[in-house]
Amino acid sequence: MEGGFPLIDPVVVQRYRDAAKIIIRRIGSSIFSGSFNLSAVSFPISCMSSESLLYMIATMSVHAPTYMNAAALATDPIERMKHVLTCSLSFLYPVHRFDKPLNPLLGETYQGKHEDGSRIYME
Repeated sequence: MEGGFPLIDPVVVQRYRDAAKIIIRRIGSSIFSGSFNLSAVSFPISCMSSESLLYMIATMSVHAPTYMNAAALATDPIERMKHVLTCSLSFLYPVHRFDKPLNPLLGETYQGKHEDGSRIYME
């Protein structure tokens, strides 16, 4: 296999197989009822993550202070660009999830603090 992220967790695989069956049943029943509207087919709750979108974004940015501080201290523009690109690419792996994060609630906030003292505050 070249590239991509393998799905090897049997629990997650089973949850998504079950979710696919639910979605196919819902689409089939809407077709046979005569009111075929894909926007009315809801995402199964079994595929939802227990973490909110705000938490997930904060988790993605855990590498940012390391690379952005190094970029700020770099005097060579090429080295600075390398640090910024590395920071941008470091978001890819933590973002890759098979569970859909919960949408943030109105007024929900998330605060965090990195090891270097920089803070995260999201609304």
